[in-house]
Amino acid sequence: MNYKKLVALSLAMGTLATGAQAADFSDTSISYRYGTKFAEPFNNQDISKHIIALTHVSGYKYGTNFFNVDFLMSDKKDPASLTQSSGAQEAYIVYRNTIDIGRLSGKDIKFGPFKALGLHARPSGRTGDGDRRRGRGG
Repeated sequence: MNYKKLVALSLAMGTLATGAQAADFSDTSISYRYGTKFAEPFNNQDISKHIIALTHVSGYKYGTNFFNVDFLMSDKKDPASLTQSSGAQEAYIVYRNTIDIGRLSGKDIKFGPFKALGLHARPSGRTGDGDRRRGRGG
């Protein structure tokens, strides 16, 4: 999957996470990080990386949503493949949704020290040209 499609998909997922139901609370942020001391397996060089992140959290009547995507762009010390000199580009995506079963059913579900019972789903994924170089598909 190319990065333009991945960015579009990530933004769409973030939008869907917030637009599917009215939020009781919501917070979304975009951040940028840069570092010069990253490491990769079997590479003893310090690697510089630019990281752009989109993070969203919201709560609604029946539960909560969390979405995060990190785009990592390495310098040439972490090449995209063994035959390329440009740096690897990778993306890590996490979406988590928790549904409060008591709120969904309209009944209080409490027992012992627990005040509620939730159903939790957390699909996640990663992609990038660094995967191919490291033997992890791509």
